Amino acid sequence: MSNPKQVLEKINRQLVCSQLLISIVPYSNIKDFHENRDALLAAVEFVKHFDKTKMKQAKEVSRLLQKSIDEGRHLRIIKKTDDEIAEKFSKYLHDHPECYRFGIEFGWLEELLDCSRLGFPKDLPYQTRIGIGNHAGSLNVEERFLLQDSFFLLLKTKETFGEFVEYSKKWRKKDNQDKIDDALYYLSYGNQNVAIYSRLTVLSFFAFFEAFVNSMGYNFSQRNKSSISQSEYEILQGAKKGHFLSLESKIEKFPAIIRTDKKPAIITSDLGQCKEPFTSLFGKIKEIRNSSVHYSPLKENIWKPPTEWQNEAEKTAKKCVDAALLFWKACYPSSVNGPQYLHDLNFDKNISLAGNAMNWKKELDKMEITEK
Repeated sequence: MSNPKQVLEKINRQLVCSQLLISIVPYSNIKDFHENRDALLAAVEFVKHFDKTKMKQAKEVSRLLQKSIDEGRHLRIIKKTDDEIAEKFSKYLHDHPECYRFGIEFGWLEELLDCSRLGFPKDLPYQTRIGIGNHAGSLNVEERFLLQDSFFLLLKTKETFGEFVEYSKKWRKKDNQDKIDDALYYLSYGNQNVAIYSRLTVLSFFAFFEAFVNSMGYNFSQRNKSSISQSEYEILQGAKKGHFLSLESKIEKFPAIIRTDKKPAIITSDLGQCKEPFTSLFGKIKEIRNSSVHYSPLKENIWKPPTEWQNEAEKTAKKCVDAALLFWKACYPSSVNGPQYLHDLNFDKNISLAGNAMNWKKELDKMEITEK
């Protein structure tokens, strides 16, 4: 290839293809990562100053870029041709200039790459954001971080309630009547803190469940556009004939579209047929959530003693996780476990991860920092 324009076009295509691979794969997974990255940076500079006098150098630049692309093929990550990847990623970078901050949409990415070989769960929703660059190897989607929020708040509720009980007992035993008024004043803050964390736990778990249901509908609608009707597509987007569907309606309608047998699996519209955990979810829990978001004296009371608040938080956590797991299996009846990307919706596992979030400073303090 002796035409300078063609040479430059080829290097540009290799550059974009190599950029995606180096950006998406954690450096620990790529042999000679730093060498590949340096080749990419050198190629960027070369392209900026390229002219016909640098044709000999172009051959070496092209070889080094191809080396990083071949590494991706060796790992069996790449599903498309180099040119297809270059064309699509160039357009994505143009349309999403902040993707290095906010990530790449999983559904778009898996058309080009075999994401299972990057270590990502196979059941990630279409709209999941996959980190690139400094965030390579990370992922997130709304229901995932809402679930993390929820379990973190649940642990804070338990911690705060335990502290409140401990100090309440301590001051009941003390014979310091001259200080009791001051003690009760500060204990009232402990009481308030239990209510704060408990109320936020209820709100967060309910928000997680609603986000999870919406996510499953959206994910299926994006992956199956060509095989579902327009009305089914609209329902999975959360509407029917231009009107928004209630959460209860979505729980009934989504599985009947997603399941291969097209049978409804959960009934929430008829209270006589509605079963746990949905009875509690759309009863007391929803009432507390609604009253906390837009309170009225006519709604559920949100002025509760600390023991009652803590019980409501724990009950909500279990009911929402159980409901999410049942909804998942209603949509995918052959599934043995829950969604991998939510740690199978295993309660103990998610509690354990929340514990890590609670103790992040302690864990960092245990690590030795090497001073340069």
